[in-house]
Amino acid sequence: MPAHLNWTLIDQAMVSLVNFLTGVLVARLLGIESFGFFALLWTILFFFSGLQIAFVLSPLLSLGTQQATEQADSYYSVVLVQQLLFAILSSLCIFAGLWFSNWLFPAWHTAPYALLLALTSFTYQLQDFIRRYFFTLGNTHSAFTNDVISYLGQLAGLLGLYYWQIISIHAVLWVTMLSSLLAIVIGLKRFRWQAWETHFFYQVTQRHWLYARWLCVSVLLERSHDAMMKAVITAVLGVQAVGVFRACQNVLGVTHVLLLALENFAPPRAGRVYIHTGKASLQQYLVKLTRYGGAVMAVIVLLLGGFPDSWLYWFYGDEFEGYGAILSSYALVYFLVFFLSPLKIGLRVLENTRPLFYALLWATVVSLAILYPLTVWLGLQGTLLQLCLFNAIQVAYLFVALRLQLKS
Repeated sequence: MPAHLNWTLIDQAMVSLVNFLTGVLVARLLGIESFGFFALLWTILFFFSGLQIAFVLSPLLSLGTQQATEQADSYYSVVLVQQLLFAILSSLCIFAGLWFSNWLFPAWHTAPYALLLALTSFTYQLQDFIRRYFFTLGNTHSAFTNDVISYLGQLAGLLGLYYWQIISIHAVLWVTMLSSLLAIVIGLKRFRWQAWETHFFYQVTQRHWLYARWLCVSVLLERSHDAMMKAVITAVLGVQAVGVFRACQNVLGVTHVLLLALENFAPPRAGRVYIHTGKASLQQYLVKLTRYGGAVMAVIVLLLGGFPDSWLYWFYGDEFEGYGAILSSYALVYFLVFFLSPLKIGLRVLENTRPLFYALLWATVVSLAILYPLTVWLGLQGTLLQLCLFNAIQVAYLFVALRLQLKS
């Protein structure tokens, strides 16, 4: 196994493990209902993180390795400016949105979290950009070091709060924000800044926009589907069900080692393969990713889905007892999600992102049509059934689209 892949997997294993541990810790301390409210707040942060991936990180990972050596540092400097602008804009939207929602729905009490969630979003995005920058360069050691500072720092802070029993939603956000900020300060010292001419900035921006416009509307559609799903769960089953949903996601966090590691190392690698040896080699690389990654994913899913009640009891205690079937169904959803990754990576490297939107559009139309009745009839199992269909439709559509693109 290549050294860069080793470090990528080690890094992602560490990140996923810390996310899992912090999720378990927060769930235990806040209780199922407060944890559900925290999960809803975190959904807002992830919404803008998804837009960041579309506008900044996906172009960076797929196109960064295709830059000429003499202009690479200028390219990365342009993208850093784009990232800063986007992080500022999204933080302002979060701040204004929470204040406005507090005015419309005062019972939600969102205003006290407005500023802190906005700052957390800003630092979260900047730290994520820095780690992806190092991955694009192939400097996986620096990416790992930066993630150690951010994620282990976050875990250490939460453990400290747990020890002194002063944990709260505000405290969790403070710890996340400060640990990310420390990683940003240290990471920027290793950033290779280089000035650029104005026309180069517009050239990069235009190429990124052509690349990202379909990804952007896809993210908006996907996040809207996710928000609608949580809204239906909350309305039909209560905020406690959102906490169960989130808790099962945390248990399945081990699969993120594979899924997110693919997103870190595969797009730059696929871009190099395509630019140097063409579509046939790219197809071989994607088939290999699917074959070996699918086998690993199957083992993980069988282990987690085969003993669901035990996992939930070990990690959360008695409060989440009786939800094992939900975890097993969610494991099947994650197995389908894996097969989206190689398909999306291939289309992004080929700079054909339009099928990503249409696959998501058809999947969303079908799933939203059945979401409410299935949730009413079958509870969370019904929600997960529509989620399986949601991902299966995308896999089928993107498989055909990528196959046609590789043959053209």
